Order: sequence, then structure tokens, then C-alpha cells
Amino acid sequence: LLICLLNKVDRMRPPRRFIKGDLPTIFVGRKRPVELFDEAVREIPADGVSLLTFYGVGGQGKTALCRHLIKRASAKEYPHFNKIKIAEVDLHGQNKPDPIHLLIWIRNGFAKAQIELPAFDLALAITWEEARAAQAFPKLTNAWLSKSPDLLSEVAPEMVEALPEVAEKMIDSIPGIGPLITRGSKWVFDKSKTSWLHSERPQLKELCNVTGDLKKPHELEALLPWMLAQDLNDHLKIKPWERYVLLIDEYEGVFDRAGAGKRYEDNQFDKAMREIAAETNGLLVVFFSRETLPWVSSDHWQGLLEGRQHQLSGLPDEDATGWLVQVGVNDPETLQAMLEGARQGPGEAIYPLLLELQVEHWRHLITNNLPITAEQFRVNAAAKKDRCEEVVRRVLRNYGPALEFAIERLSVAERFDRLAFKHIIDRFGLALSADVFDQLAQLSLFTATDDGYVSMHRAFADIVSDLIEVVRKTESIESLLSHYEGRLEASSVKELNEENILALFEAAYLMRKFNAEEYVDWLSRNTAQLTQAARATSGEQIWRPALGLCLEIFGEEHPDTATSYNNVASNLDDQGRYEEAEPLYRKGLEIRQQVLGEEHPDTAGSYNNVASNLNAQGRYEEAEPLYRKGLEIR
Repeated sequence: LLICLLNKVDRMRPPRRFIKGDLPTIFVGRKRPVELFDEAVREIPADGVSLLTFYGVGGQGKTALCRHLIKRASAKEYPHFNKIKIAEVDLHGQNKPDPIHLLIWIRNGFAKAQIELPAFDLALAITWEEARAAQAFPKLTNAWLSKSPDLLSEVAPEMVEALPEVAEKMIDSIPGIGPLITRGSKWVFDKSKTSWLHSERPQLKELCNVTGDLKKPHELEALLPWMLAQDLNDHLKIKPWERYVLLIDEYEGVFDRAGAGKRYEDNQFDKAMREIAAETNGLLVVFFSRETLPWVSSDHWQGLLEGRQHQLSGLPDEDATGWLVQVGVNDPETLQAMLEGARQGPGEAIYPLLLELQVEHWRHLITNNLPITAEQFRVNAAAKKDRCEEVVRRVLRNYGPALEFAIERLSVAERFDRLAFKHIIDRFGLALSADVFDQLAQLSLFTATDDGYVSMHRAFADIVSDLIEVVRKTESIESLLSHYEGRLEASSVKELNEENILALFEAAYLMRKFNAEEYVDWLSRNTAQLTQAARATSGEQIWRPALGLCLEIFGEEHPDTATSYNNVASNLDDQGRYEEAEPLYRKGLEIRQQVLGEEHPDTAGSYNNVASNLNAQGRYEEAEPLYRKGLEIR
């Protein structure tokens, strides 16, 4: 009985060789992209930016290439890598592309490379205090300043509270610090760094308007990309021989989530990235994305991108063979069977995801001392979809029945955390411990993020999800949706926190899959607390995809499309971005006039919204007749 129980427990554990870090790194080596990267690093301009894009559909190994290039550059094996400071931003699984978060991720990446960013840190602190005081201040790597321990932080134990006389110097030396301190929000400086306060940092003067007062919150936020670029430029003035390399993985997520699809390509996240690229000297930005970078539509960027966007598609046989040899596949017949089984079709190019899955299966056999034959890697299906399904089924069986079942259930989600994983275990009575979540997060086909969530390799998840019968898929979506809905609301508006907001984004993803036609009504109900808590940035990020969805399934002339236009605009308004909001409000009004008619309460609401927006811009004479029209309808 004891032996049987131990065997059962052993079957529940993920095979050890599926864990990241065992054997050679999972990387489908591509010689040409590596050569292009090396060439780009050698040619980074001293007084401008250089761009490089690798794009292709899911499963082509973009993330693997990104990680390989980072490892290669960090190893400093070649002289041209000695001069660079490298940072990475991984958007994998990030469902909240707030432009300030982008700046913080870039800032933290370069801070890890020992770049000091004092002006940006100070500007961020002031902006946060003005615009986002209700939210927890983000964690900064190698922070230049932090709040007093009783007010915020354990992130920088080497910091000491500023003495009164230092505070006075801060007030005299840097615009905007005075109001910050007088509100009782004292910031903390390392004693050795206070001398910086007396040095000239002209960019900080931009925090204030001509009267010496702090600019409005939305104006301060708009300054942050420029402020970060100035800090990076200041470092190059001290060390002019150095250069920056920034790698950004899964950049398509910027447009899918924050941009409501291609209709909203020019969004704030992307705008912040363009500003950093335009203002920073000595910088190479390498994008990994499913699509080409849409900046080519701008004359400013077209020249920089010409010949710099490279498609990753089928893998050359030479590269694939080299990787299998590196992994340790020595038998020629087995190697050839793995290659043939990984092709998109007989005689076609090798699909990197399939080859990676072939290696996963090979590693499982090796780890468990099972016999290896070429037949175990042959794939009978001819079409790419069928080949993918056959290989995925083979790999899933390696995990054991319980974990295989859990993975199938979770494949419908965009991301999941420990609580969602436990919910699946309990809901479907799986013989798994909740602790398996930690092991799952380490599997090579999964990516864990700092917020405690895990996402499945998207192409792999799509294949797994397609394998599930419709009833089971619907059941999985309903179950996870219900779970996340139970985590949306806080006990009060003041208690609303990031965990609630993350749960809202995951629930929204599932609701779009479950019932797209009722999505806008669902979202209107479930974002009420978000609106009351003045979380306008999160509101914008969740309503833009709703607008894209409505345009796709309903078209322009539909009440839900009008509601989505209106709600995107409302969240822009709440951020002080009135000029961006105005055309969206007007579009919502136009649709309601056509679809609902003039004598409808929602049309009156749209008249009022346009008027309020004009009023906020100081355009009172234009606002008055619209206010009167709304009143007349009511």
C-alpha cells in the first residue's frame, strides 16, 4: 500500500526535466537574428536611437530569442558587449499596460545595470503624490529616494530620514519639493546623495509652470518619459563610451489590451515608448512582437525602421539540428524523426514550438530512464493543426492525468494565480496539492510574473484549448469567471486594491470569451467601484478593448459601441486628457443620435458629456448650447 501511495504521489509531480534550468537552455538557435543583433549593438549611435524588430506568429521562438540575446550580451563574451548597459521589459502576461508602469519597468531594468536615475525618481515621487496618492508607491530598484519608513517603505534600508535643514535645501533647490513636504509627505534621501540637490538639474524645472506652482497631475505624468530620457542622457555625459540596449518582449500586448485592436494603435503606452526612444541618446531598442512595429506610418520613424524589421518564421534545418545536438540528441534516426515531426507539414519549414515540445518529450524520457526510439517522435498528421495537436497530446501525457486535466482547464484563461489554481483543483476534485502551483510556474511552457500570476505559452494554450470538447471548455470558462467575479469587489471603495483590479482584468478576459454580446453590460456593472475609486488609468485600459470588441462584432451603429466610446472618453477626462476625450465623446453622441434618436435619455447624457468636456477645456461658449440641449431632452 505504501509503495502504491508513493507511486501515486510521484505521478502527481511534474517531471523534473520539465523544470527550467535543467540541461541546455530551451532556445531554438537562429544564427541570422543573432548576427543582426550583434551588428546593431556595434552600431548604436552616440546621439540618437536605433531600432530593431523581430516579429512572427506565436510559437516561433521570439521569447526564447529575447532571452538568448540577453544572456549573450550579459556574458560580455565579445568586446562590443562591454560598453552596453542592458535592460529587459517582459510584457508577457501583463494585462495592465499603464504607461507609468512601462517607465518604471524600464527604469528598474537600467537601475539593475547600475544607472542612477535621480531626477526621474524625484519626478515620479512628486507625480505619484499629486495624481495617485491613493495607490501604493511602486517598488523601485536601487531607489534614489523613498518615503519615511513609517509612511511607506522597506525598499531602501540604506536611506535615512531627511534632516530639517536638508529639507530646507530641497525646497530652495528643486521646484515642487516645497509643496510635497509641506503636506507632510516627507521623502527620504541617502546622506551621501544630498549633495546632488545642489547640482544643476535643469529638467526638474519643468515640473513647475511659469508661476512656480506644480503643474497639473496629467501634465506631470506626460513629462515622465522625457524625464527618464534626460537621466539616461546625463549618465552618457559622464561615461560617453557607454551605450544602452533595451529589449521589449511581447510588444503586441500594448495594442491588443490597451489599444482596442488596430483602430487604436496610437495609445498612451506606445506613445510613452516612442517619447523615450525619441529623447534618449545611445539607445538600441529591440522589439519582439507578433506584428511589425506600426511606427512606420510616421515619417519620423520610417527611416529608422527601414530594413530593421525581421520576420521569424520557419526554422532552418541547420539551426534546428544544431540545437538538438546541443541538447544531447545523438542518435541520427531519433534526431531526424524529431525534425520531421516538428515541421509545419511534410517538406515544409520547422515550427519552433513543435520542436521545443519534441525536446520536452525527449527530456521526459531521459529523466525517467525510459527507452528512446525514433518512432516515439514521428508524427503522422500532415496538416499543421493536426501535427500540433498530436505533439501537444503526447507532451501533456507526460505530466500525469491530474495535472494534464488542470492544464486543460487553465488553458482558457489569459493568466491565473495560486487562488485560481486551487479553485480548479477543488472545483473538479483533482488529486493535486495547491503547492503544485509553484512547480507549474517553473515549467518551461509557463511564465511567472512579479504580481503572482502565471501565464501559459500562448500558442501552446491555444492548441490545448482547441483540444478540449466544447462542453468542458465552456464549463472551465464559467468556473474561472465565477471565481474571479468573487474577487472583484472590495468591502468599500477605499479598500479597493491591486488584487481586486487584477481579478477584474482576468474576469473581463474570460467574459469576452464566454458572452461577448453581453460584455458591455457586464463591464458597466463591474467597473462601478473602479470608477468611484478614481482609478481612471485602469478604467481606460479595460474599456479600450471593450470598444475594439464592439466595433468588431456590432460595428459603429450600436448602443454598446456608443457606451464604450463614452466610457473610454470618461476615463480620459478623469486623467485630465480632455482633448483626447473630446472626439470620443462626440462619436458616442453621434451614434446615439442615429441609433436611439434625439429624445432618449442616453442621448441627453452624451450631450451633457461633450458639454462638460468642453467646459473643462475652458470653451464655455461652445459648451452652453450642448448643456441646454441635454436639459431640453430631459
